Parts: sequence; C-alpha cells; structure tokens
Amino acid sequence: MPQSLYDITAAMHAYTLKTIEGRTALLSILINELQEVTKNIQVENPATDILEEITGLIGQARTLFKGEKENLLAG
Repeated sequence: MPQSLYDITAAMHAYTLKTIEGRTALLSILINELQEVTKNIQVENPATDILEEITGLIGQARTLFKGEKENLLAG
C-alpha cells in the first residue's frame, strides 16, 4: 500500500471532525495526499478509471475545503 494511503488514514485518525479547524485541516491533508496519489498513477495504467474517480474526489475535497475555509473566515 502506498505511503500516501497510510498518511490519509493517519490524518483521519489524528484530526477530529467535530470542529471547523479539524475538518479544514483534514480536507487540506486529503487534498494534498490525493494529489500525490494521482501523480503516481500512470496514464497507461489499467487503473485509469480509478484515477478519474480520485480526480473527482479531489474536486469534491477542494469544494468542501473552500466552503469550510469561507465558514472559518466568516465566523
């Protein structure tokens, strides 16, 4: 299993999801780790479908991160 996936798992355990700061930090880490995972997938790789799903997840994570950041700044 790639180190990035271990990092994602560790981040999920390390940050509480009950606070805005925790969710924001977790989303930031998830975005970075998912970007690292997508960089390591070759286009010729049979996992291209997975890459597209991960790319979609990154987009969702960015949207969530932006919303949480705006909430944090507004609050």
